[in-house]
Amino acid sequence: MEIIDMNGVSGWIYVQYVSTSRNQRQSKNEKVTIKYDQTHIRSGPSSEYDILTFVNRGTLLKVIEEENDWYKVKTKAGNGYILKSLVDDKNDSMNLQVQDKVVVIDAGHGGRDNGALSVHHHSEKNLTLSTALKLADELRLLGMSLF
Repeated sequence: MEIIDMNGVSGWIYVQYVSTSRNQRQSKNEKVTIKYDQTHIRSGPSSEYDILTFVNRGTLLKVIEEENDWYKVKTKAGNGYILKSLVDDKNDSMNLQVQDKVVVIDAGHGGRDNGALSVHHHSEKNLTLSTALKLADELRLLGMSLF
């Protein structure tokens, strides 16, 4: 919901039903890099819009304009929208925080040490390894170096 003012009368409106231009700005030859494989490019600036195409990690796209939390980008399939959090931004504060950092993930247990056994007979060793591998994938997507 968002408050609006129209002809001196204030009211509330559900933002998915309208498009606004107050947070829209033109891009100046900005390009963004896709963070994830099979990222959706949509026909409008909301997850409610249809998916036009998919792009993969590392794809470089030209930004046409910005609208709230979305970039309007140029793709081979035409112009579409992508959520800003799905692209790498050179000024991203997260990237600055992880620069020159080394992350070590130790899943614990291993070899003959299986750790505890769950009620469903899963060994702790396998569960912690699975969790560590998923964490490593997520951290790599954020641009971290892992050892």
